Amino acid sequence: MSSKTSVPPERWRFGQFELDVSTRELRKNGLRVHLQEQPARILDALLERAGELVAREELRERLWPSDTFVDFERSLNAAVAKLRQVLGDSAEQPRYVETVARRGYKFVGRVEAWAPAQEHGKLPAEAMMASPGRNWTPWVLAAAVLTTLLLTSSVWHFWGTSRVDSRGAEVVRFVVTPPEETRIHSVSTVSPDGRKLAFVGIDAAGHRKLWVRELASETALRLEHTDGALSPFFSPDSQNIGFFAQGKLKQIPAAGGVPKTVCDQDQGAGGTWNQDSLILFSQRGRLYRVSAAGGLATEIMRPSAAAGEVVIDAWPQFLPDGRRFIFLTKSYSGQIEPDRSGIVLGSLDSDRRKLLLPSENRAALTTSGHLLFLRAGNLQAQELDLSRDRLMGEPAAIAEDLTFTGEGIAVDVKAGMPVWVAAAGFSVSSNGVLVYHSNAPRIGQLAWLDRTGKRLGLVGEAGENTQVSLSPDERWAVVGIKSSKTNRRLQNLRLMNLETQILSPLSLGNGVDADPVWSPDSSKIVYGVQHPDQGKKIDIMEATLGDRSPRTFYADGNANKPEAWSPDGRVLLYRRDEQVVLALPTLGERKPAILIGTPEFRGRFRFSPDGRWLAYVSNESRRAEIYLSSYPAVKSTRQVSKDGGCTPLWRKDGRELFYMTQRGDVMAVDIRQNGSGLESGTPKILFHVSLKTKDSCMGQFGVSANGQKFLVNESPPGLDDAARMHVVTRWEAALPPPR
Repeated sequence: MSSKTSVPPERWRFGQFELDVSTRELRKNGLRVHLQEQPARILDALLERAGELVAREELRERLWPSDTFVDFERSLNAAVAKLRQVLGDSAEQPRYVETVARRGYKFVGRVEAWAPAQEHGKLPAEAMMASPGRNWTPWVLAAAVLTTLLLTSSVWHFWGTSRVDSRGAEVVRFVVTPPEETRIHSVSTVSPDGRKLAFVGIDAAGHRKLWVRELASETALRLEHTDGALSPFFSPDSQNIGFFAQGKLKQIPAAGGVPKTVCDQDQGAGGTWNQDSLILFSQRGRLYRVSAAGGLATEIMRPSAAAGEVVIDAWPQFLPDGRRFIFLTKSYSGQIEPDRSGIVLGSLDSDRRKLLLPSENRAALTTSGHLLFLRAGNLQAQELDLSRDRLMGEPAAIAEDLTFTGEGIAVDVKAGMPVWVAAAGFSVSSNGVLVYHSNAPRIGQLAWLDRTGKRLGLVGEAGENTQVSLSPDERWAVVGIKSSKTNRRLQNLRLMNLETQILSPLSLGNGVDADPVWSPDSSKIVYGVQHPDQGKKIDIMEATLGDRSPRTFYADGNANKPEAWSPDGRVLLYRRDEQVVLALPTLGERKPAILIGTPEFRGRFRFSPDGRWLAYVSNESRRAEIYLSSYPAVKSTRQVSKDGGCTPLWRKDGRELFYMTQRGDVMAVDIRQNGSGLESGTPKILFHVSLKTKDSCMGQFGVSANGQKFLVNESPPGLDDAARMHVVTRWEAALPPPR
């Protein structure tokens, strides 16, 4: 339906959203979304004139009366930024709100206007009367529909969260709200009978507990004695849950009780349970079997590996016959080898491994015979012919922008070098209930903060920022920004003029442009470029301010990531294949020399202002910590941080070192010269940053030369950065009809 209508609309609908014109209440997938008054009024104005330019002056007249004193430019920019946050939109790649430079804004998405007479599909009166006076939230309404779907064959139309497919199947969609003051880890599971969810809740202090929620219920049950839980999976009868915690594989009744230890385990990465009470699970990158009643776990299907290669097997799932299973195998030789990683079919009765499709993430097989897997961040379904062990037809997309995380799940491929065994957040029941986690809008806002964390001012508009690098002269910043809605890995670099706050393109590739490093005089930037069709190869590119044509700085066919530029401008440090750190002359013939070659990870190097010392991150203590060492001879090494740290930055006089913890605490350490060596003081917290990403090692802040101001990529206040947990019944109805 067109947005143009002779009857004043009651609701505007676009994408997953709906705006009530009278109340300006915004809903997403039927659930209310908090939207402040000014952003809501802007949205209403843009929807009224969808596809047309709405001038900034028109918005001023609409939002602020002529006698109102306000910093109009800043206030309007802030209101539009908040609107984009809520919609998950981007100024660089708008789906809904497009900026027309210096003129105004335009709504570019498809809009439907719903007049009052067209309202339809309310719940039956008897359903609304079942609990007089009760506040019927969208979750309760969805639960009511789901209860009926699960327990009876009758069908209700649920406006806003359900629909009837062309083949007559009722499809209900809703979002699960996490318990209060808790976020949900994205490795969760739905029971085989489709009635329960088991998930790990993480509180503000980072403590993990196992929770169970009946899909037809409004509340969740926290299972006691499950501290440190990860990666839950159900028994075939849906009555018990297996999980990993405190170095043990455990099981617990879904209704609650005292957990029982099944066996010892280390570095678990997924489990599955068959009807013969056998559990298959992954630990330390190997597959093991054990009786659900407990006992000694035995390894199966040990993979063969080439010299220098490590093979990781994880995330197994039994097929309905209880003997065969699928799992993810990942090949690692310095970094993940995509052409040797994929979904594999195995069996308890054989050591034969059959590759089904290349992949770097887990998969699930449904009772309908479809393989669910991740491709470019989206969930795909493709028919699997198990009689011939091959995929049939073409994949169909069924969910977008899935969350995948390795939080708390890692395998040591070498001493002190863990590889995160990331898992996409999805699970499917035997009767067609799909649960998946999608990314919330990954919005970051650049802001200047002082040493106490007080905000001194915002920089530009909020966007899908991934990292930030401040120039030495503090006039510029390079910002990494997600560049694709269909492949969440891809990103480009943008150059922010901190004086004018104008953001301009720096790189325009169709791959991953990352890890920007400034030259000491702030005239050049080098960065890594990985093209999606060139495997693991990463070239180092160079861009000069004022020159729109980046050029190759260094490329040798390896995965080369720039690290640090020496203060005299003569040497660039870079990391090759994650394992070797090399020094590359920037003048004359560029012949690199190995600086460090150890099995432990070392990275995020920063030269001291005098060029005699290096600060860097290493996980040689099995946790990322900050270290100092001399340069060019890397010795006299000492640990600086105590409770983890990443991204070290020096004050210009070399007397203070800053870094960020995984929690988002910005730390400061006093540095003193002691003869020919350095001494470091006790780290102290300056302030806490609400990060837009959980990975502080991505480079989330910069510091001024005097150490008094910090440019931070923070999560805007009030924005829920947690992943959403979606439930879809009868997901197969979304598949295209068979030919």
